[in-house]
Amino acid sequence: QGSDRLCARLCEAAWASWFVSVLDLTFQDHHLHTSRAILAGARCRQRLGRQKSCLQTPLKRPPRATAALPRRPSALPKHARSLARPQTPRAAPIPLPLPSRLTLEPLAQTKGTSSFGKRHSKTHTTCRRCGKVSFHLQKKVCASCGYPGAKMRRFNWSEKALRRRTNGTGRMRHMRHMPRRFKNGFREGTQAKAAKSVAASA
Repeated sequence: QGSDRLCARLCEAAWASWFVSVLDLTFQDHHLHTSRAILAGARCRQRLGRQKSCLQTPLKRPPRATAALPRRPSALPKHARSLARPQTPRAAPIPLPLPSRLTLEPLAQTKGTSSFGKRHSKTHTTCRRCGKVSFHLQKKVCASCGYPGAKMRRFNWSEKALRRRTNGTGRMRHMRHMPRRFKNGFREGTQAKAAKSVAASA
């Protein structure tokens, strides 16, 4: 029984050493130190009772410098604050080039807008009959009076249009004289008296 235990112990130690060597080679090649490998190394130490770690110990950071830092300028006395500030020389300002002449010159003329040749927005012109700017240039029909149609365009729903285009709003070459004649005693349908008889009676 003792020899069996010794053989089992030696086999376990050989297996553990082989496993440790494989892990060492793997992590040396790939520079990997994971938490699983660290746990495996701890278990190997517990089994074999070794003092050395199964894996190479990870590199430790260098200790921080514990040298005494200089005090802040605010903690220094007033007369020493100016000495503690870094004295950096200031760069001289670059002089701007001044114009040789101070006279104002007019700006160069540009060619202006390029849409003058595209302004084809005139659709209506003056009507020969009603005088409104309602005669369509392409349709050749007045939108207000219906010229060149013989019938005057007229609707009862357009009250203001009827008021603007009724009798008395145009030239009235004949009707404008009729009321004035009747006011002056004009008699219609009568026979004029002979001038000789009037002169003889007188």
